[in-house]
Amino acid sequence: MLKYYFRKGILWVMQQMKQNEIIVFQNNQIKKTYDGDLKKLILFLVPGWDGVNGGVMSINSIAKVSKGLKEIHGSDVMMATLPKHQLIKQYTGFESEFDIYRFEQVLDYFSHVEDLMIHLPENFVNDFTHKISEVDKGRLKKIQRLHINVLNQNIWYMPNVIDYNKLFELTETVTITIAHKKYCTKELRDKYKSTVHLFSTSNLTEYDYKPYSKKENILLTSIDNHPLKEDILGKIYREFPGLKLKQIENMSYKEYKEWISRAKWMITFGEGLDGYFCESIRSGAVSFAVYNPEFFSDGFEKLPNIYESYNEMLGRIVEDIKRLDNVVDFQNLNNKLRKLDKVEYNDEEYKQNIKEFYKGEYDFPYLGEAQIAEIRKERLNQKPLVSIVMAVYNGEKYLKQQLESIRNLKYKNTELIISDDHSTDSTTQIIKEFQKTYPLKLVKNSEGKGINGNFQTALKYANGEYIALCDQDDVWLENKIEILLENIDEYDMIHSTVTLIDERGNKHSNSALKLEYERDYSDKTSFVDFITTGWVLGCTSLIRRNIIEKAMPFPKDIFLHDWWITIMAIKEGNGIKFINTPTIQYRQHSNNTAQSIYANTEWYKRKVLFNLLLESYFSNSLTKYESMALTNNTNYCLSKYFLINDHQGRYEAVDKFLMEYRHLFNRKFFNKFVEIVAEDTLLGYGVPTTGNQDSVKIKTFVKTFLKEKIHRPKNSFEKIFSKIYFVICKPIFVEPYRKIRGHR
Repeated sequence: MLKYYFRKGILWVMQQMKQNEIIVFQNNQIKKTYDGDLKKLILFLVPGWDGVNGGVMSINSIAKVSKGLKEIHGSDVMMATLPKHQLIKQYTGFESEFDIYRFEQVLDYFSHVEDLMIHLPENFVNDFTHKISEVDKGRLKKIQRLHINVLNQNIWYMPNVIDYNKLFELTETVTITIAHKKYCTKELRDKYKSTVHLFSTSNLTEYDYKPYSKKENILLTSIDNHPLKEDILGKIYREFPGLKLKQIENMSYKEYKEWISRAKWMITFGEGLDGYFCESIRSGAVSFAVYNPEFFSDGFEKLPNIYESYNEMLGRIVEDIKRLDNVVDFQNLNNKLRKLDKVEYNDEEYKQNIKEFYKGEYDFPYLGEAQIAEIRKERLNQKPLVSIVMAVYNGEKYLKQQLESIRNLKYKNTELIISDDHSTDSTTQIIKEFQKTYPLKLVKNSEGKGINGNFQTALKYANGEYIALCDQDDVWLENKIEILLENIDEYDMIHSTVTLIDERGNKHSNSALKLEYERDYSDKTSFVDFITTGWVLGCTSLIRRNIIEKAMPFPKDIFLHDWWITIMAIKEGNGIKFINTPTIQYRQHSNNTAQSIYANTEWYKRKVLFNLLLESYFSNSLTKYESMALTNNTNYCLSKYFLINDHQGRYEAVDKFLMEYRHLFNRKFFNKFVEIVAEDTLLGYGVPTTGNQDSVKIKTFVKTFLKEKIHRPKNSFEKIFSKIYFVICKPIFVEPYRKIRGHR
């Protein structure tokens, strides 16, 4: 025990001596290099460890470019460790021209600085705001012009808004610069209420490119962990005994560049479009990765070396390596990858982006609360015409209350258009009575058109610059139009949360419904969000006229009118925005038109048809991830539609159902399902005749074993298993799918 503490004490003393040595070096070096009276400074903060890391190398590169732009910003450029981090003199794992100082030392030495820009890595925002001393906070607040820029190298590491907002306690000027084009968006700007600008990323490094003929039989992997990493590498190792597998770790950057120039292949288990991926292809290799929508741009999505999932990588990578391991296919793919890389990460464009930042020419400037408030005020002062478009059908029970809420709106430059879908109750009489004291246009359909057709009829008569969709059974808050019009900004559609009410107009008590309708959807603004988890209530929305014009006439297979309009705003407009402020009392009751749609099992069929419409309509603009989302959602709906329909074990009903909807059952998911159940075993579509022989033997044994247990059960468990198969699985699944696949 004494020896342990003695050794620990010795190590602590040695560490302190090392830190003191660095402090002496830093104190001497800062006096030699910089004038303590300088007024303008750009400071890059880095973690206190001397390692080779893509993020740190990228920061070093940005600092290098920044240093060369002094004629624009007029500042000296330097690096320092984050507050209370370990101290280092320089980076030794890669080439760097910067000495590294202490954050506290910099503030102390440059006591007369008037203009300070701090570049702060995104994953250390929380660390910085928690560890900075009160003394240093006070120093920063006294600086005349303090600008903190968050270097967003990886969107996964951005702090939450609450932690990010702590930076505003130090200065009003906080910006974000972005490494990947994919997440340099106005949505990110609005989320953090900060200017957003693309830097891209580069190490400004030349790589040793080697063609296929000079490559060695080496496969490199990133150091990242993943649950399937071992399985993937194990499968490759068994199939290619002569292939050398090596993980990138404990290397200098020089050694790393040498390895990637020698290797044919690279697998990154990280974010996908990372240094491992890009630097390897610049060195002539083929890199494998899983498609990541936050990083990969659209050009990468259909390449044979980019997988939808790690499961797909596990299933395909061996065959892909075999197929690509020849000079023609390998070289063609690498050439294509390098061209895409040049588009994504162009060094000259990268330098230009940094120059524009220092000149104040931003991609998505955040104007500031005061200026935004002024613009919003001016928009309200202009009082653009808002068309309130209502579709009604047998709505006598709640219609009067809704109409009165429209009468009570504070915003008066509106027109009300109502389309009645051939109501058989007193709906039209209620509207005509209301029309005596409130101007509106009533259109009556001679026959029922359904909710989508009814809204389309009403929309044809709308003249407003903005359109607000209205249901017959809700209650609008008096300031609804002002809230939406004020906050729409440059978006083409805005929607809001609601206050959920029941049939009597009281606050709804159903917690599940409240969770669904009253939640915050601020982050759900993309096509994929909407297809998978997003939700837009058309009755809370305000839409620019140009989007309505693009959406009309509605195609045949749209699911709901507001879903189609939302998709158009996302894919062909300037996006959608959500505000977490209720604008209506949203009534949920047994006769809701929308609820009746969801309650019907045909919901799933309609959603499938809608997804297929989207695939066809946007075929030229869907990204791979958007297509994946549609496919997965379609498969889910097909599964639910099949299972919810009760066929009661009757072969004829199942067969009729499947044949009737055969045109829908052509998805990858269902084809896989067919392979699983098409034979009399639950094992698959047959035994493979190629591949590892041990694997073939095992599969043959298992298939034979299962078949034996199903057809010749010996004990009670096997008899139950056999009965389940023959009574349930075979008549409902196996035989119908055999028929579809042409098996008898």
